[in-house]
Order: sequence, then structure tokens, then C-alpha cells
Amino acid sequence: MLAQQPLADVCHHLFQQRAGYTAHHRANGPGHPRKVHRVVQIVRCGRRSQVRPQRHIYQELTLCVLLAWVRAVLPRAPQTTDVQPPVQPTLYVSHSGGGYSLQVPTVYLGLGCNLGDRLETLRAALRALQEHGQLVVSSAIYQTTPWGLKNQPDFLNLCCRLDTDLSPDALHAQTKRIEVRLGRVPNVRWGPRYADIDLLTYDNLVIQNERLTIPHPRIAGRAFVLVPLAEIAPDLVIPGQTETVSQLAAAIPDVAQLVRMYAPSPLTGPTLPS
Repeated sequence: MLAQQPLADVCHHLFQQRAGYTAHHRANGPGHPRKVHRVVQIVRCGRRSQVRPQRHIYQELTLCVLLAWVRAVLPRAPQTTDVQPPVQPTLYVSHSGGGYSLQVPTVYLGLGCNLGDRLETLRAALRALQEHGQLVVSSAIYQTTPWGLKNQPDFLNLCCRLDTDLSPDALHAQTKRIEVRLGRVPNVRWGPRYADIDLLTYDNLVIQNERLTIPHPRIAGRAFVLVPLAEIAPDLVIPGQTETVSQLAAAIPDVAQLVRMYAPSPLTGPTLPS
């Protein structure tokens, strides 16, 4: 089989590369590329007998075809697959102390459930989150009264900090997948559920689109979020708020009746097996 590229291109290329081919030959000498290209076109169309190329043109064409054939039959170097460089983590630039530094974004998440094995669900959710970043700290587990829809079992809730290089949209998509993996199915708003993972804050970003709102729009009025969040980040000021998380939690009436300690943090003991 001849060369894989068009014969006219091969002949033209090889003809230009032959020894002794000068600018004078290119302009005036025998075997001008346009003539060779014309002869090749005629040979392709099966009309070689209709023209009588000069002897030197025929010799050049023969040489080009021979070189193309040699090039085709010689062993070709194996084609190497381009290796894509590893994707670098998405790092954000933060300004502190008059300078700039690269850091992995800090994300706070709220986890809750009130159906099935609630403790095991929270542990499984934390294990799943560890696949997408560094799980720095988790609050204790709290038993909380239902919010919004009262006629349902009590919830177990906790908050955790995750350092991750995932973008907000990518992390949100992963939390939805984890919820489905843990058994969550579509239900009434604020109704009972097997797993619920809320993206509370993502650094100091403020995002609002059809899929995602950051910070979570109802943090300030939810004791089941503020109490465990104040345990791990008491001085955190949520974008859009002027008070710290611990101050917001203390301002909720009867907070001690709404949120009660249930179990220690899953990260402080042998409660988070792989």
C-alpha cells in the first residue's frame, strides 16, 4: 500500500526536498512542481495517454512515486499516545496580612437524617465526603426537633469542615450523589429523609443561581445548624451576617430544648470505620 497521504502531496514534498533543487530550478528548471502536480492529476484520472510529458518530467515523477513507495513500505515509528498532564487542584487566592497566598477553599457542611440507622448514615456520609477533600473536623452529633414539618421523627445533625479543591457546583453535585447513595428519595419539603447534606458556606463566596445558593439561605434561623457549627467554628461570620455563628446560636429562644447532645464527634473515636 502506498503512502497514506495523497500522492500529489507526497510527490510535491519529496520533489522539493531532492538534492540540488534550487530557486532557479523552482522557477525555471525542469520538473517544476506545478508540472508534476499536473501530471499526477492526469495519471489519477486515467488520462495519462492524452499528454506527452517531457522526458525529464516523467523521470521526476517516477522518482517521486518510487520514493513514496519506499516510504510506505519502510517500518513506521509507533504512534505514541499523548499523555495528558495531571489536573492541578483549583486553588483560590486569598488576601491576608498585606500579601497573597494560595490555599484550598474551606467549606462547612451540615448533615442530618431522621430515618433508618441515623448514626450509621452520618458516619457513611462523612466517609463519602473524605473522598472529595480533607475532612478537618466534625462536631458532635445532636438530636434536634424537626424544623418546618413537625409531625416526623427527631433528626440527628452535625456540621463538619471540608477542605477541598472541588468547585462549589462540583461539590454540590457530589453531595447530591452521596444523598442518593445513602437512600434519599424525593419527598415533601422539610419532610423525613434518610440523608441530607447542605452546603452551608464556601470560603467567603456568595453564589446564587438555579442550582445553588451559598451561603445557605436559612442558616441564621436554624438551631440544628448553628449549634453544631458554633462548636467547630464559633468565630465564623457568615457572608451577609454581622454576628458570629456562636452569637447567632445564642440568640435563638429555647435553643437548649431544640438541640440536645446525642453522641460525640464521629472523628474523635472508633466511630468512623472505613
